[in-house]
Amino acid sequence: MGYEVGSEADDIAVLKDDLVHMVRFGAAGDVRQFGASARRLARRLKRNGSDLGDQLLNIVSEGSSQAPAMRRVARDLPVPSIDRTDLLIETTDPKNVAPCLPSRLQARIDQLILEQRQRRKLEKAGLTPISTGLFVGPPGVGKTMTAHWIASELGRPLFVLNLAAVASSLFGRTGANLREALESAQARPSVLLLDEFDAIARGRGEEDIGEAKRIVTVILQLIDRWPSHSVLLAATNHGELLDRAVWRRFHLQVDFPQGSLETAQATARMALGDGGDGKLATLVAELMDGRPLADVASVVMNARKRSLLFGDPLDRALLDSIREAGGRGSRKDAQRIALSLLEKGHSQRRVSEWTGVSRDTLRKKKKDDEGGPDQISDR
Repeated sequence: MGYEVGSEADDIAVLKDDLVHMVRFGAAGDVRQFGASARRLARRLKRNGSDLGDQLLNIVSEGSSQAPAMRRVARDLPVPSIDRTDLLIETTDPKNVAPCLPSRLQARIDQLILEQRQRRKLEKAGLTPISTGLFVGPPGVGKTMTAHWIASELGRPLFVLNLAAVASSLFGRTGANLREALESAQARPSVLLLDEFDAIARGRGEEDIGEAKRIVTVILQLIDRWPSHSVLLAATNHGELLDRAVWRRFHLQVDFPQGSLETAQATARMALGDGGDGKLATLVAELMDGRPLADVASVVMNARKRSLLFGDPLDRALLDSIREAGGRGSRKDAQRIALSLLEKGHSQRRVSEWTGVSRDTLRKKKKDDEGGPDQISDR
């Protein structure tokens, strides 16, 4: 037929996407969207110099008289239902460790919690409590941990949107599933977390199909109608991808800063409990550097339980827990751990057993660090 897309891979991908959407709309009996997709594909083909574009436009024009019949068929098609319980996942955080945030951000989270606790008092005064929040920041900085903490402080269940269950290949069903999920979460006071929010609330571009625009519209409507007795939290690693209209809908917007050794250390110390050893917290933070704060807290809590149940020294339990969690385990890291343990007064023999670093290596490293003769005891 003389059709040729060209050599650009991007053009080919776009044309394939248009074709897939067009077939999907046709199979669903959506005449309007089918026609719009076909015309869009035809215009792309014409721009690429193919006469197939004109042929498609003629076919769409001639077939418009069949639209009523197609709509009747579409109404007769069964729409599969989905159990609402599949759309939301109720989750708990057994660690229940408070997030380690800068004081300015912590104050804003505390205000959300306070306003929810004093909701009736505010509403009697004609004031609206904070009930929606947008968390933006890179992975591992405490966004999900903060959502768990808010739910725990309010004594409410935390629901997480099941994106896999909400997404549907049937046109229009994803938006309907999303509406059902959010309405279900409103049935009782709760905290709902929309994780990876950018996956469903991306900015609407000129080339977006009607389904993508409809989903964002549904989200905007649901946020606007969100009740004050529940909290809706959305978390994203890519705030720049969100539709501009989405940002304005949230009462609270929190920009989580990049994680640091200090925040990891604070998280570890908090997880260690009252009187937590600062040196141990620093050790955990260094070995878990770059890992999500939730992982840092999990490692410490696991070590504390192991130490309590099996009588292992907490130092050793922490090392085992970090290794099992996939923390840093290079030879250099093991040597640094060993030296730190020696400084805390543990014997050379014990440290060697725990870390796998030979006594000869320990003597040499200690000597090099001190710049003098070997002072390590061999107890």
